[in-house]
Amino acid sequence: MAFVGAVVPDRLCFLWGVASWGYLQGRPLAVRMFNNHHDSRVNTGCRTNIILRLTNFTEYITINSVIWQMRFVPLNCIRDGSHLAKTIYGANGEVLLRGGTELSSPYIRRLSRIGLQGVYIADDLSEDIEIANLMSEELRVKVLKSIKGALSDAERGKPSKSNRNAHAMEELSMQIVDEILSKQSVVFNMIDIKTYDGYTFQHSVSVAVLSVLLGVSLGFKRAKLAKLAYSAIMHDIGKVFIEPKIINKPDKLSQEEYEVVKKHPANGYAYLRDHYGMTEISARGVYEHHERYDGCGYPRNKTGTHISEFGRIIAIADVFDALVSDRPYRNGLFAAEAMEYLMGNSGRLFDPVYINAFVRKVALFPVGTCVLLSNGAIGLVMENYENYNMRPLVKVFSVDDCRIEPYTLDLCHDFNCLNITVIASVDM
Repeated sequence: MAFVGAVVPDRLCFLWGVASWGYLQGRPLAVRMFNNHHDSRVNTGCRTNIILRLTNFTEYITINSVIWQMRFVPLNCIRDGSHLAKTIYGANGEVLLRGGTELSSPYIRRLSRIGLQGVYIADDLSEDIEIANLMSEELRVKVLKSIKGALSDAERGKPSKSNRNAHAMEELSMQIVDEILSKQSVVFNMIDIKTYDGYTFQHSVSVAVLSVLLGVSLGFKRAKLAKLAYSAIMHDIGKVFIEPKIINKPDKLSQEEYEVVKKHPANGYAYLRDHYGMTEISARGVYEHHERYDGCGYPRNKTGTHISEFGRIIAIADVFDALVSDRPYRNGLFAAEAMEYLMGNSGRLFDPVYINAFVRKVALFPVGTCVLLSNGAIGLVMENYENYNMRPLVKVFSVDDCRIEPYTLDLCHDFNCLNITVIASVDM
């Protein structure tokens, strides 16, 4: 594994009020403000009571998934002796660091070198902070390995394996859909942990999950959702036909290089149709995921509903995940910042109907993240409510910079909390 140096800055992000949604009216307290941050290379039920204990690490097992008690903490805020709550995987699905491991300085430095800006830990503060995986780790590893195999075969010109890969991808796509549909609440509530060298494969999995969630919100049936997941998983396969030095370039692309990159949707579409026998509905999602609602996208400058449903959906999922992901040349944005970018470009770059649906399915402040409230209190998000993602249930543990006995504030259902808002994500 190649290790890349990373700088982990202190961050306190200010969230501007978005007038068109009327979500939030903040006051400037940030060190780093969100101002059209985006990748410069992109144009613009019933629970069983089984408990396993590993030192301070507690894992709750449910029928279809794992519910973890944990919170997300930036690496620069982690103290020696903290316990890793969620296993970290590499590009090949291999375990880099297993959940339950006690984190020491050498571990933390190593995590930084492979590109992680933060991890989930289990501590006293994370008690009662339960985060449910939308996809099991077992399935995620299977998908990661399959994606890597498919891209590797395409890159090495081995289409003879394509039929086998196609069948595997179709099966995995249906499994992703079934796991998501089996959940009582389908809201994207977790910060994805991606390593630098595994970004391409992990990004494809995240885009698939986000696309399926949006499809669920739009009322798609199971079979259609599986086709959407398949399209989203394979949306960037065309990039394997472009020189790595262009794809991995950390600086802004030249116009000539950008024209080369713009060919990847067409390359992917042709390859998948010819060698995978991908259906047209799925293949069009691959072909059109860089089209933009106002016609400024590529490859054909399509507008509005002339862009396929899958193309418009994957475009949103692709940009959102790219914005929140850490890259060698920039740190990822908070989910609320990335969502603000999407909302600000609703009706211009993205389908406004789909953006409205996406906002309901993705938590702006994921469970386990630390937030600052308008009354000066600091707490951890315990639960998000679909359709009210700016009004979470918060576990307050600090007021006026003083640690207190934790208590909860339900910003959505408690009448006494109507005047309190979440104004920032903070690192603690």
